[in-house]
Amino acid sequence: MMAEAGRTYAAFGHDAQPKWFALLALLDRRGPVTVVEAAESLGLTQPAVSQFLRGLEERRWIQLGLDPTDGRKRVVRLSKRGRAEVAAMKPMWRAVDAAARELCEEAGGHLLEALQRFEQALEQRSMAERALEHAHERASND
Repeated sequence: MMAEAGRTYAAFGHDAQPKWFALLALLDRRGPVTVVEAAESLGLTQPAVSQFLRGLEERRWIQLGLDPTDGRKRVVRLSKRGRAEVAAMKPMWRAVDAAARELCEEAGGHLLEALQRFEQALEQRSMAERALEHAHERASND
């Protein structure tokens, strides 16, 4: 899926990595957020968000600053250049959304719902927790 997304970005002439999409969309939708807020909103770790920010900062698509209410927190916002890039990407995002919906319909129409249920189940118990339980069960049965 990520490879397909990368080819899609390239086909539309955008120099963006697919892993940045959700963060760019969040910044476009909500405006400035702290790194912690971004991580929580996207379900990512803070180190993952920080890694994405480095790539976006290299392209000068974002600006990082300190939270005026808490100087320990970093705030990220789209730069002028970043806002222009996001505006240029929105038609592609709409096309990708339509293509994803089409693929879901071809797959029986329930893929997005299944992914949402999958994510909810992971929130209840992680993959690691489940794997460890199964490993312990097998060890006790051997």
